[in-house]
Amino acid sequence: LSEAVKVSQESDNRKLVIIFDNLDRMRTELAFDLFHTYGRNLRELNCHFIYVVPIALLHQPQAPLLPFDDIVTMPMIPVRYKNGQEHETNISLLRGLLERRFVPDKIMNDPDKMIRDFILSSGGHLRDLVRFFRQACLEACREPDGKINQKIAQRAINERCETYQKAVAEDDYEHLIQTYKNKAAENNERTQRLIFDTVILVYDENGVTWQDVHPALANGAKFQELFKRSKT
Repeated sequence: LSEAVKVSQESDNRKLVIIFDNLDRMRTELAFDLFHTYGRNLRELNCHFIYVVPIALLHQPQAPLLPFDDIVTMPMIPVRYKNGQEHETNISLLRGLLERRFVPDKIMNDPDKMIRDFILSSGGHLRDLVRFFRQACLEACREPDGKINQKIAQRAINERCETYQKAVAEDDYEHLIQTYKNKAAENNERTQRLIFDTVILVYDENGVTWQDVHPALANGAKFQELFKRSKT
């Protein structure tokens, strides 16, 4: 690293920055062990480093002890406001992002409705949004016209719902319903796991964080049935 810093400065007088991506896929307990136990070693490296860590790590009770100089949180892109109203600006931005990867009119029968359904069902989770399109495109290849229809689009959303349901234990639903109602999750090991698994999504509104259940799960029949029972 010392030699790399020297070369970087001599070539264009720039400082060296190394980014460790995908550490956010580590289980929270492993990430905490890495940064809490060995944090001093990581800070002594002769370079500027950016570590992409699980957001659930910052919900640990010992989070203030972590050796981070600056913490930059990358929240989900809210497609709804905290009050449930659809966030038209962000929906438009996400549509523009998708149109850089896909040509909606060529691959969808009803692009305006389907794109909106995918965006709202993703909860602003970009990885899931791209997954919706990729899965729908694969299935559309078997259609006579080769286009995504409403049935294919809904099936892609339903399959994501099934995936999230498998990550949720029965005992989790009570806590998820409270999060869904209050837009706030209790800070404990259970919710840290659900945040890590993106079952609970974390948003930011003018510097104030709030949480909600992933729409693909929340709009599913099972969750909605349990939610209705909780109100009676």
